[in-house]
Amino acid sequence: MPKVTIDSVRGINQTSGTGFEVSGAPITRTLHAISAGDTSANTFSTVSLPGVGTYTMEDGIFVGQIKTLVVTVSGNVRVKDSGAADIGGNPITGGGSQENDVYLLVYAEGSPKWTLLT
Repeated sequence: MPKVTIDSVRGINQTSGTGFEVSGAPITRTLHAISAGDTSANTFSTVSLPGVGTYTMEDGIFVGQIKTLVVTVSGNVRVKDSGAADIGGNPITGGGSQENDVYLLVYAEGSPKWTLLT
């Protein structure tokens, strides 16, 4: 199997050897800000929750999928899965979320479908 390199100047290159390399091109996560009631967060790995309210995380694409939530407001921020089950416990579903709190969720298809990693 050839070695494949993605280079920001030369593009995709194939050489002898094995592996995959990214050279000179950063790999970044996309941050998506949603509003309460918005379900478009499923297609993004990092989601900003910019206001108080209830946010619904739609079903993941695969078991083990990781989603990062960034809470950008202090107050009552509730996060539920597509079946309306609360994800995690306080502070994410109570009234104690603080501005700039960061949470990691993993998709497990249980109940709740997303599990808060602690």
